[in-house]
Amino acid sequence: MCERAGDNASRFPVYFGLRQHYLTTSDLKSAHDIGRALYETAKTSGNREYLLEANVALVSSHLYRGEIEAVDRHIAEALELYDADAHSKHAYTYGAEPGSLCLSVSAGTAWLRGFPDTSRAKLQEALALVDDCGHPASRAYVHQNATDILIWFEDLEQVTVHAETVLDIAIEHRFPFWDGAGLIAHGYAAVCRGQHGDGLDEMNAGIEVLERATSKQEARAGVPFPWFLTLLADAHGRAGDPEHGLALLPEAISLLEKSLRAFSSRRCIACAVICCFKCSCLRKPKSHLARRCS
Repeated sequence: MCERAGDNASRFPVYFGLRQHYLTTSDLKSAHDIGRALYETAKTSGNREYLLEANVALVSSHLYRGEIEAVDRHIAEALELYDADAHSKHAYTYGAEPGSLCLSVSAGTAWLRGFPDTSRAKLQEALALVDDCGHPASRAYVHQNATDILIWFEDLEQVTVHAETVLDIAIEHRFPFWDGAGLIAHGYAAVCRGQHGDGLDEMNAGIEVLERATSKQEARAGVPFPWFLTLLADAHGRAGDPEHGLALLPEAISLLEKSLRAFSSRRCIACAVICCFKCSCLRKPKSHLARRCS
């Protein structure tokens, strides 16, 4: 429509939105191809605001492709272009506050690279920036990402705090995805504190919220769903039922293989090791996993 109407000013944000659709439905190739096209268009035009958002687009697609060096490269380029006073308002055009998104993702990649202190510092920067901006969807994203990172740190108190923030935002603004995601993180922290029954009930309620928001098939095709299944699998292991946990992993791995989400697949592999340990089957982990995931 933009092309037929000659509306060149709207083409970039429209294509950015189309890329986001492909990303959330796990069509990572299409999302990445559009991101690359946006990046080349922005570089050619010399438009710094477009170049900022094109880098943000590539941060997301490289992240789920497991290309961490490329993620950090585009984060650095985006943050060099970013000015909070000028660009926080981008959240209302592109759906996310760009600076806090990049800092939040940078916190995750710092942890993966083995720099926990840097990870915590980046996360605090992201949280301060997004809360100052006040954009509800951006706040939900960064606080939910904080739960993921703090789960890696096993900082259960802060996982609970940020999950409750996500749930508050979700209820106020009727965000079903963040409602489901917040319940899963909140329930996982409860399981880790020993509240096994209540925590698992809450996690399963989160899965149901996600499935009701769209459909079971569409919910499970979404980018984060293998991570949610991984958390649920680990929660069952912590609750003394690792066999149940292992039974969830084949679906998570199958979903990952369909979209080649290498970044998330590392999480699933880590969970498989945890569940194997709790099943006392580390003596033959390869054959056990092969049998479970075939």
